[in-house]
Amino acid sequence: DEGDAVVLSDSVDWLVPHRIVRLDGSTVASIGSLPAKTRMGATTPYVVVHDEEIVVGNGRTFEVRVYDRAGNLRQVSRLLRQTPPVTDAEWKARLEKMRPMGSPEAIARFRSNVLAAKPDRDPAFSQIRVDPSHRIWVSDYQSNHLWTVIDRDGFLLGRVELLGRLEARRGLAGLGRDHIAIHYRDDDGALHLAFHRMASSSPVSASGKRR
Repeated sequence: DEGDAVVLSDSVDWLVPHRIVRLDGSTVASIGSLPAKTRMGATTPYVVVHDEEIVVGNGRTFEVRVYDRAGNLRQVSRLLRQTPPVTDAEWKARLEKMRPMGSPEAIARFRSNVLAAKPDRDPAFSQIRVDPSHRIWVSDYQSNHLWTVIDRDGFLLGRVELLGRLEARRGLAGLGRDHIAIHYRDDDGALHLAFHRMASSSPVSASGKRR
């Protein structure tokens, strides 16, 4: 049954093939090479299984691919958007904010490895979410409150900004068919949930390309 399928990576190396497999271990199809693990500031895999669709992006570029459970590529959406280059000074500043644990020798090795792993650019995005209406929500890199929304046909619907006095404390808690849930903390640190209704609309442009 093609419905009993999961997505697996074939090793723990940096860039490895991913595939859809049945529960008996047999392969359904390959869905391409994706990063297999997270590194500071580097690309990470994004695989979302939603109903009969598998939504995939690797963060290297702003591209989101949609497969069916048989492994057939159904849709590709792209935006011509790039994050700024990561400079040596910026990378070193990020490293200085880290507090690794271990012996002095281990910490020195860690810092050396991180410095050598500096990417040319930050990832194009941080998260992929899919709502019950098959809209794809893609967050800006390291952002909880800025999202790009793509409709189920692969076209750009627009941008969503979770406004508030303290945007850094706000995040997307959940997605419904006609609403979103936002979590945020007030000045006392108390956690709140707010629900906002969404109005249906047509795509604002064809900037999201599909194939």
